[in-house]
Amino acid sequence: MTVDAILEATVHILESSKSAEFTTKQVAERAGVSIGSLYQYFPNKQALVSEMIRRKMLALVGVAKVACENAPEGINDSLEFVLDAVFAEKARTINLSLALHEIMKTLDTQPIVQTHTVEIHRLIGDLIETRSGRVMSDTEKSRLKIAIDGIEGAMSSLVKTTPADLRDQNTIDALRRMFLATLNLKSETHG
Repeated sequence: MTVDAILEATVHILESSKSAEFTTKQVAERAGVSIGSLYQYFPNKQALVSEMIRRKMLALVGVAKVACENAPEGINDSLEFVLDAVFAEKARTINLSLALHEIMKTLDTQPIVQTHTVEIHRLIGDLIETRSGRVMSDTEKSRLKIAIDGIEGAMSSLVKTTPADLRDQNTIDALRRMFLATLNLKSETHG
């Protein structure tokens, strides 16, 4: 419970200020714990932020997993379903993403993000193989990586420049088209 209170306090502070500037003292006060208790779980700001990013990424993977499990039958329909779920999760956590983006510039969080991105690649790859009834070629796997990384890059750019666009249906439709065009499965799965 203490860890959750600390993380919840950190989220509140970051979302309220939309800034990377916060102190562990502020977090401890907001969480209602002593600074010593906070340091018992998180020895420094990096550890606290790393855990927040890990949990945020786990939530995103969880959303992708549930969407893959509940996706409709057609390949494109199922991919659109999963993308829409991921986009909705990104839009839901946009204020936290804004604050974390600033922090991520100063801390090494790439290993955490990469680990969970690989899991999303696997989930979507498995979905494609299940829906198509065949193993993806190496070329298709490469295009899948490019498509996912491209969408992630585009969403990251939107968070930095025009975060409200992550809630705009026209933007979501454009991102979905970009993903499907990059993946380019239609000719190989229906031909």
